[in-house]
Amino acid sequence: MAWWSYDCGRKPDDAGLSSFMQRLARAYLNCLEGLPIFGGLIAVAPSSAPSR
Repeated sequence: MAWWSYDCGRKPDDAGLSSFMQRLARAYLNCLEGLPIFGGLIAVAPSSAPSR
C-alpha cells in the first residue's frame, strides 16, 4: 500500500517513513479534508454578496 492511500481511519500507511514525512503526509490529508469545505464557501460567497 502506498503512503498516500487511505484505510478506514483515513490515515496514511506511513510505517516506513521518517517522522518528517509522516507529518507531511498527515498535513496533506488535512488539506484534502478541508478543501471541499473551502470550495463550498467560495462557491456560495458570490451568491450571498449584497447587490449594488
